[in-house]
Amino acid sequence: MAEVASALESHGLTPEFTARAQGCLDQEVATNLVSSCTGVGPVSPDVKLGQLFPGPVQRQGFCGCVFNKARMAGSSVAPGDIPCGPNNTIGNVIDSISC
Repeated sequence: MAEVASALESHGLTPEFTARAQGCLDQEVATNLVSSCTGVGPVSPDVKLGQLFPGPVQRQGFCGCVFNKARMAGSSVAPGDIPCGPNNTIGNVIDSISC
């Protein structure tokens, strides 16, 4: 992850969110990051992804957004680590990238 931070710095960019040294995000940071990907702002952690994103393409776009922003923040999350099924909740996604 140091290489990502270094690449951003070399281009004068800073990540929108920042992970801890362990490669995970604080709960508050993870919540804000996930909310930034919903397209509607903060939603209850109990909301199912299938309610917010009825189609698989929409859910994959949301999960891709979370993955990309988490990695840019320095997270060690892998693409398959983010629960993206219709019955998963926003809270499940937050928990998957937080410490």
